[in-house]
Parts: sequence; structure tokens; C-alpha cells
Amino acid sequence: MKVCYWIFLVTCLLALQVACWRRRTTIQFLPCGNLCLCVPACATHPRLRDKWNFLDDSRKVYVRIRAHQMTYKHGSIKYIKYRCVENRGNIYLLRKRKYKENADGVLCLGFSFVADHPKAEYAILRLMGHGDGSHLLSPVVVPHDAKISIEKDCDLDGEFMDDDVSYTTSAFIRRALPGCKFPPEIQGRWNFTYQHAKMWEIWQRNATLHLMSGQAVKFVCDKRDGRVLVF
Repeated sequence: MKVCYWIFLVTCLLALQVACWRRRTTIQFLPCGNLCLCVPACATHPRLRDKWNFLDDSRKVYVRIRAHQMTYKHGSIKYIKYRCVENRGNIYLLRKRKYKENADGVLCLGFSFVADHPKAEYAILRLMGHGDGSHLLSPVVVPHDAKISIEKDCDLDGEFMDDDVSYTTSAFIRRALPGCKFPPEIQGRWNFTYQHAKMWEIWQRNATLHLMSGQAVKFVCDKRDGRVLVF
């Protein structure tokens, strides 16, 4: 990706910062001696919260984005769950605690919506240098006590954006096909207190509501975000 194009995308992402911060900021009071600090919560944009596949990878390689975390899965080889530390618009600084025995993993990503791509919905930019692996979502290893911030650790000037680098710096993603699984702990048959139904069956990918009239209404698990499911 050309550096000029990369800088344009980062500028657009930063332009969203003020509006998004005002809508989503929550105040946390963190004790520090006799002082209290106001800290904006790090949260992903609602439109991003889904399971995403990379256009150039198999479906076994994906990123699942939730409100305060991103999970990178590479088949049965790699699984990394990042927590969101800081965001500016759609630029996110992520951290994986205890990535290695004596170190954490850090990653900075930018998400840019693409309207003219035939298959992709977003482009992801890696706003960091080489990590522990060549994949776009491979973390940079840092000490446990390292202080990180977007201003200090994210590459907002295109320093690492070079066509000759040996690792991936950008990729297109699209939403995974519909389908999800119900958590194992809620699978089974349940009595129902709704006066028009007598039982609620939940299995791996579908659920059935048995009505008092004898009818059965079947639901298919379409999307899942933690404990929130869409039928």
C-alpha cells in the first residue's frame, strides 16, 4: 500500500475521534493517592462488532470483534484475545496480557470502511512495526510493565508502511457467513413461564419454542456477541 494512501486513511480515522469520543466516553474514577483520574473507556464501534474473515485467508483465520476486545484465531495454531486499551475513532490500541512468560503482546490497528470493494466491507491497517509473526494481527512483544499509548506506540506517520516489508501491513475483511453456536451451559430443555408456551429447547445451532397450541417455532442462531444472540 502506498504511503500517501495510508496517510490519507489514518487522517480520516483521526478525524472521527472527537465525535466518537463524545458519544462513548464513560468516566471512571481511579484512585491515585488523593487524586482521581477521568479515563475514557475504550470501546469498538458497534458496526465493527462481528466475526470477520480475511479475503486472502481461509475461513479458519478470522478476527472476532466485541465491545472491549478483539480475538484473533488462526485455525488450530494460534488464538490471541486482545483487550482494547485506547481508541481514537476507529484506531485501536490492543494488549494481550501474559502473551509470553515474561512479556505482553501489543497491537495497533486502524479500520477504514470501503464502499467500492466488490467483496470487502473494511480495510485493516497495521499501525505498528514487525510483530511476533508475519500476520497482520501478530503482536509486538513488550515488557509486562510497559506503558503504552496511541500517541507513543501507533505508527500514525507511515514510518513502517513499506512495500518491501516481510510482514502484512494491510488487509481487506468481510463479515463471516451467518451462523453461530449457543453456549453449552444453556443447551437443553427448559420450562417456560410465558403463558402461551410450555417449553424452550436450545441445541447447538438452533432453538425451538413449543407453544401450548401444539405449534413449534424454530429459531436459528444467526449472530453472537458474548451473551447477546441474534436469532
